[in-house]
Amino acid sequence: MCCFLLPFFYDSCSDKKPQNAYVDSTAVVVPIVPKKEDSISQKSYSLDTVKIISADTITETSTSDEEEFSSKKIIKKYPILKPLLMPASSTYTGLATIVNTIQFVSLFATTITFILLLLGLLAKLIDKNAVKIFLLLEICATGFLFIASPYALFAYEILWGYWICILCISSLTIIDAYIIYKQKRKEQDH
Repeated sequence: MCCFLLPFFYDSCSDKKPQNAYVDSTAVVVPIVPKKEDSISQKSYSLDTVKIISADTITETSTSDEEEFSSKKIIKKYPILKPLLMPASSTYTGLATIVNTIQFVSLFATTITFILLLLGLLAKLIDKNAVKIFLLLEICATGFLFIASPYALFAYEILWGYWICILCISSLTIIDAYIIYKQKRKEQDH
């Protein structure tokens, strides 16, 4: 548990100093106006109805398949699962919420690891003979720690504290597996 106080990840983008903002002289703001409106009502448009046109790029918002929730992709492929995932329009079941957040497991895997190890410690304090439960929690904690990543998904480095934590949890798992092995062997001998 103390290993979680060691450095795990380094966000390599956070040390970059922000660049000073500058005005691009090639940008032009063009309001999107319906054809039948007069020029007086054109001035009252909100930012949602404005396109920014640059000399080399055109910025426009659009929804793509990458932004679509996983549950919607599953429903498109297997329509029979619609009552289980989205029974009504824009209504997600608990199962759909789980399916949608699975892609983000690596972001909160360190937290899950800590919670599993905390549960294992509490279980050891309550019942010292439940070694199989300890082993199961430790194996799950190790697995989650292997897939853990910080919020900066692309630009980070793994630091020495992460490896020490994996080493300690792996050692704890091996020791508990050895204890289970010795207990089973002892039972077979008697």
